[in-house]
Amino acid sequence: METATRHFYEKSTDPDVSYKLNDVYSALLKENQTTQIVLSTMLVNLDRKVDTLTEEVAALSSTTKSIETRLDSELTRSTDDKRSSLDIIEKINTRFYWSIIIAIGLAGLVLSVLKH
Repeated sequence: METATRHFYEKSTDPDVSYKLNDVYSALLKENQTTQIVLSTMLVNLDRKVDTLTEEVAALSSTTKSIETRLDSELTRSTDDKRSSLDIIEKINTRFYWSIIIAIGLAGLVLSVLKH
């Protein structure tokens, strides 16, 4: 549109038309400059927002890794505690069984002594 306006402006011989076309051409140039300024400002703002979002994503990623590490640690600790508890229960059961075996053996020994 700007090129067409300039073409008519340059080809026009009527001074009123030339004057009006000059006004239109000037208005178009001014609007074009304003549009470029607005678009440049929008681009700068978008660039800042992208930078901010990139920083937020990096922070979230770091937080996620930290949480994963803590969960891993807790799971390992919980598993170790469970194993430790199972080991204690197994030792108690083993001692209990040995106590029963020894008690039966002693009872058998006492009975055999009493029979004779």
